[in-house]
Amino acid sequence: MKIRLTQQEYDYIMMKYENSRCDNFSDFVRRCIFDGVILQIDTNKLQDMYRKLNGINNNVNQMKLRVTKNDDTYLKDFQEIEEQIYAIWRIDMFIRRIAVHVPSKES
Repeated sequence: MKIRLTQQEYDYIMMKYENSRCDNFSDFVRRCIFDGVILQIDTNKLQDMYRKLNGINNNVNQMKLRVTKNDDTYLKDFQEIEEQIYAIWRIDMFIRRIAVHVPSKES
């Protein structure tokens, strides 16, 4: 397939490709065409969200160990919390998979 581009269009496409996590240019073009949307995510904010989510997950695990050590009365409650945390992790993983990472303007 061939397309005609101005130099400015070509440079812009190449910049987007270089900022993407795609393995190669062909993969990048396929994602653009078939997915239809490429999200640009501030890497620093994504990392900050990851750290906070990881901290919440660790805190819940510590509470679960303490509360359920001798009594499993609240075990179902913790399982429900863990399911909700896992749902957030799935969203995070989805965003990381489809997003084009761009450095923060603050960096």
